[in-house]
Amino acid sequence: MLSRFIRALRAGDLAARWRAGGILVLVAGASAAAVAWARAVAPAAVEIPMSRLKAQEVALERLGGRFAVEAAKFDDWLAGLWSGEALPRTLLVLTLAAVVLCFWIAHLAEDGDAGSDDRRR
Repeated sequence: MLSRFIRALRAGDLAARWRAGGILVLVAGASAAAVAWARAVAPAAVEIPMSRLKAQEVALERLGGRFAVEAAKFDDWLAGLWSGEALPRTLLVLTLAAVVLCFWIAHLAEDGDAGSDDRRR
């Protein structure tokens, strides 16, 4: 299988290059997710009183409005994706999205090559 991709890359087939790139991204991303999963540590549980969080939310809403509160919640959620036990899942989802994109572009490149052959005739 690997030799087929190497031959296709040398031949200059654009679709095969995108497929090989997709497989390379899959291997690298899955490896990174596996390493992150093996090294992941659960974050220490911090007990914060709900009244304090609510007070901060009210103060933020006074300063920036409801949008600022929602933006802060989104920022907290996004920051949580890049640490602890959520990091391997995040890496795997991004890897799969990139692989699907590579294979979709390869599919489009195949269709584009077929269309260009039809125009030449």
